[in-house]
Amino acid sequence: MNDATKDDWLAAIDKLREARDSGQIRQFTGNEYTEDLTSGNIVAALGWSGDGSLIGRDSVEWRRPTDGCDTFFDQMVIPIGAPNTAAALAFMNYAYRPEVAAKITDYVQYVTPVNGVHEILAKEDPTVANDPKIFPTEQEIAPCSEDPAPPGSAQDQADVQSAFQEVVSG
Repeated sequence: MNDATKDDWLAAIDKLREARDSGQIRQFTGNEYTEDLTSGNIVAALGWSGDGSLIGRDSVEWRRPTDGCDTFFDQMVIPIGAPNTAAALAFMNYAYRPEVAAKITDYVQYVTPVNGVHEILAKEDPTVANDPKIFPTEQEIAPCSEDPAPPGSAQDQADVQSAFQEVVSG
């Protein structure tokens, strides 16, 4: 993925379009895929490792592509013009305290960026602490890219993003 060109990205998007148009891909959804898996309405989906807690980890097999993967992260941001920046900063500081982040991680069962959470959960919830989908090993994430953004100029990136949006929403 790190060496892909704009044309490579557009060719991959064309394959998605073909799969969508042929019915191989029925739809592009948000988190409602978890309900479809649970009900048996679908048998395969691209999803997020933390959503296993919504579906039931015993009934779902998570697989990483053999050719690599991308890592992702959620962000907490404060928009320009936010009415209470101080409160937003205070909440962020609170949420990133290891003892608070451990409770959040235990509940949502997603990877956490906060140091110290693993040690807390090793004592409080060893099952979660030992789950490689929540605390992936270096070996598990070694083939992953941290920057799955299309390469090239701002216009190249806009072209790729536009083509992708057309496929998933059109």
